[in-house]
Amino acid sequence: MLSEKIKKFLQQNKWLDLELEDAEYDKVLQELNIPLDSAFAEFQRFTTLDSFSTAKAAEIFNICWESLYGDFHLLAESLWENRPWGNLPKNFVPFSHYSGDSLLLYDTVGQGVYYVNDAEINEIIQGEFAPQWRNFNEFLEYYFEVEVDDFVDAITKTELSTNIKIEYQNEQEKITSNEQLESRLSELREILTITNSKGVKCIGTVDVVVENLGRMSIALDERCILQFYDEVDDIYFNSLGDPLFVGDTADLYDFGQPSVSCEKYVVPYVVGLAALKGWLVSEKLGAEISWTEE
Repeated sequence: MLSEKIKKFLQQNKWLDLELEDAEYDKVLQELNIPLDSAFAEFQRFTTLDSFSTAKAAEIFNICWESLYGDFHLLAESLWENRPWGNLPKNFVPFSHYSGDSLLLYDTVGQGVYYVNDAEINEIIQGEFAPQWRNFNEFLEYYFEVEVDDFVDAITKTELSTNIKIEYQNEQEKITSNEQLESRLSELREILTITNSKGVKCIGTVDVVVENLGRMSIALDERCILQFYDEVDDIYFNSLGDPLFVGDTADLYDFGQPSVSCEKYVVPYVVGLAALKGWLVSEKLGAEISWTEE
């Protein structure tokens, strides 16, 4: 799904209407094997313009409109079926024309976004080129220059329900606003994270608990990890940074017991904080970051 900060940005510019319905658009996306609830599909289904242009990359088009009324099929065919240097797999969907020698591609399987020239497309075919953006929300943040801080500021002042508390080292405190939460986490960050004599950092964590809903644990470090327990469905989730990363972290994370964690779970602290605050406001996991049950 589109992240809350992207939705807010698009709505402020009158570029998003979530009540739009078009069966032909849905059919185009389904034929391309793009899930209708993905961020990429929502952008195609609900934005009010057929193209967008910024200085960040090529002009992007609505693939549904382009399929129905433009030359999307000719472009796709040139990449998927008639490419002289090897055909691109069909899960790489173009959503721009060539700008200079490069165009934008969305991977319907891995969800990454690529801005590539023909030589780099050859590397994609060989499995040797990683996406510049891990998901479509990240790409839109870059493309439209949407700042994470703008979203954080918007929800920081939101008052919260009275059944929220934080837990750490057998202590409990009630939290009534995101502003109070951010301030307290900043204080605890200085207390709970320690570095041993060998230079190994043990990163402290805090549990944020919503009664009858679940708990989200946040690691208090720039290299943040989130763990979420859905009390309703009895499911655990971890934050997902770069799914292509392998191996464990060099530092320890104290989620009950100090241990290394998977490197792919690491996200920037400001993004993790935005995800936590968004959950407290909406009482559901948003798309500020990706999540995994692994």
